[in-house]
Amino acid sequence: MRGLMPGVHDVTRRLAILTVLLAAGCGELETPDLAHGEVVGLLAGAVPGAFAYPLGAPARKVAVDPVTGQFALLDLPVGTTRLVLFDGALRAELVEVAVTGSQRSAVTRSAADMPLAGRVIMTVVPEGGAVPVAPRFAVKGTDLAGVVGSGGGAVLFPLPAGDWELDTDLAGFQASAEPLPVTAPVAASDAAFVEVRLAVATSGLLGCAAVGDLCRNDLRCDGGDGHCYQCRLDHDDCGPGSSCDPATRFCTVAVGGATAPVCGVCTDDASCGDAASGAYCEKDPLAVTGFCSRRADCPAGFSLDTGGAAGPRCLPLLTCHDYFEEFGERCFGDATCGERDGILGGFCHGADPDLGVAGFCTAPCTSDAGCIVSGFSCDTSQGLPGFCVRAAP
Repeated sequence: MRGLMPGVHDVTRRLAILTVLLAAGCGELETPDLAHGEVVGLLAGAVPGAFAYPLGAPARKVAVDPVTGQFALLDLPVGTTRLVLFDGALRAELVEVAVTGSQRSAVTRSAADMPLAGRVIMTVVPEGGAVPVAPRFAVKGTDLAGVVGSGGGAVLFPLPAGDWELDTDLAGFQASAEPLPVTAPVAASDAAFVEVRLAVATSGLLGCAAVGDLCRNDLRCDGGDGHCYQCRLDHDDCGPGSSCDPATRFCTVAVGGATAPVCGVCTDDASCGDAASGAYCEKDPLAVTGFCSRRADCPAGFSLDTGGAAGPRCLPLLTCHDYFEEFGERCFGDATCGERDGILGGFCHGADPDLGVAGFCTAPCTSDAGCIVSGFSCDTSQGLPGFCVRAAP
């Protein structure tokens, strides 16, 4: 018995080694991965820059070979998966594919049959007049994410037609998550415009205080509530002879025993104070709103202008034209410059959507006299009415 024991142990050891070797050398003995599969694809007509990735997993993006049009996505979870396909030029599509465990699924598409990719021009407008300093954006589930440019806008391209979500955040403001429906454009140059408005945060550094006290259009930052105003109560922002109204936060001047706004928004002469004392709403006849001025006897903060076709009138010394930008704000399309900004037939001037450069809203006019703001002239090259445009620097 003692002589048999070593032999038995030796056989057992040899059998164990052989089992391991067979398992290593024979693929049929491997346990198949039934939880994952592969997708191989052919995108005919792809050009350099074409890619594919599973929706919701942009980090898995792979390049499509521009010569063969081939691509492969490995280790995808079993189930129905939607792929984001882009031909590298103008076309993009969401393609649904069934992934089967330990199997290979095939996707074949022709770029010529794919719809045009959506192009969305987004601009960020913080509540309260703050400058949007490097807001971040992301289209959920895609690789479209980054920092909005210094012009306040970003171009989101390519986006296949579908329902997306646009997430935006900016220091000092509440993050935004809003639906972003995208339809396939008719022409490659078509674009949709999205304006994201961010509300001031409720804790920490608020609004403009969180972006370096920077305000648009020469306004002043109040760190207490994070909003920008024409004047702050504890500062001398209004100039000689005028004071900061605690309710409106506009500078006011004394007129006939009462106060009236300097550079305040108006719709008619009566909204600027006593018309008998020279109160006057400075606006183009075609516009809905203007800013307050005076016909004569200019109070402190105003300067008499006798050169305009409208006759002598007092124009504010403060930068009303910077505040109103001819009654508007940054824009990428005419739709932004409508009734919300008080402009009848508003026009977005100077925007370049392809580069993500914002323009500014302006108003209609019939002559230079109708452009009441210094530095603007009436462009009638396309017929009447024309539009007030800022003179080139």
